[in-house]
Amino acid sequence: MEWYLKIPRLELSHWAPSENWERLFDRWLTYRIKGIILPFNLNQEVDKVSDTISSLSQSAKLYNIQVWLILPVLNNPNISDQTWHNNITHRNSKVFDFPKWFAPLCPSNIEYQEFVDEKISKFLLNLDIDLWLLDYLRFPYFWEQWGNVIEEGQFPPFCYCDLCKQSFQNEMNQSLAESVPELILRWQCLSIEKLTRRISRTIKNAQPKLQVGMQILPLISKRKRQLRPEWVGQHIHSLQKHVDFFSPLLYGKLLDWTPDQILSYLVEFTSTQKLPVIPSFQISSTRWDRQSNKSKISLFDFAQRIKPLGIESATLFHAKDLLNLEEIQKTLGPLGK
Repeated sequence: MEWYLKIPRLELSHWAPSENWERLFDRWLTYRIKGIILPFNLNQEVDKVSDTISSLSQSAKLYNIQVWLILPVLNNPNISDQTWHNNITHRNSKVFDFPKWFAPLCPSNIEYQEFVDEKISKFLLNLDIDLWLLDYLRFPYFWEQWGNVIEEGQFPPFCYCDLCKQSFQNEMNQSLAESVPELILRWQCLSIEKLTRRISRTIKNAQPKLQVGMQILPLISKRKRQLRPEWVGQHIHSLQKHVDFFSPLLYGKLLDWTPDQILSYLVEFTSTQKLPVIPSFQISSTRWDRQSNKSKISLFDFAQRIKPLGIESATLFHAKDLLNLEEIQKTLGPLGK
């Protein structure tokens, strides 16, 4: 099994004091860690991190370690134009308190889409990276607190701002307020598909050989336990035309799922689409508000179980613990296994 680590922010001095990446890369390669995932937000000064990413990428290439970038498309607390955030509106005008790291944006905002296009185009021209992973490419849903189980016939989540209302009316020829959940859900899927296609084309135009992946929420229906990623606009049959692989977020500390339940989810997920799957696991001791299951999943044992599905790679999120040999071995299994 090959593992890809998401580094929490660009805290390079924490991961490699004095920029001693070589020691860390040697250690990681021994334990089948094949890549690092660097998260960042698009903003007006994004070009300033290009040199840092380029330098890190050059070092990684010498060790045959891949460098991925992860972009939280519709979650951006760092943009200076705060009006892009203020438009988010719940169907029933409810007000929610979000943590500072979750600043959702409206998928219908053409101005923000143009901003993303421009920044991606210029940003990628100077980078030598292997893959672009799209995160938060969905309608806003705070699943860390609200859960991943969806009621049958429930209205899809917000945004229901003026931009969405007008876009829905233009494309569906009726008022959003008078519509039914099924039609709103269909429109959401069309909106996210168009946005995914737009971003993927921008990336491919800048770097044609660059792979594009997309993270999917592990939403399921309450009554039938069927997959429901389309509830936030992630219709996998449509989206697979625009990305190279899917990465479902299988965070054990959020889902309260057993390994058998996660395996069952992966079996159903891989059977509903044709693209490769690279699951994302949460491995740190981060505590979330809705956690109730304190049992830990052994990644080493679980990796052996998912191999028959053709899954040979996985990403490890919140991976700040994997800085020493003891933690790496405890998490990823005995050396050479």
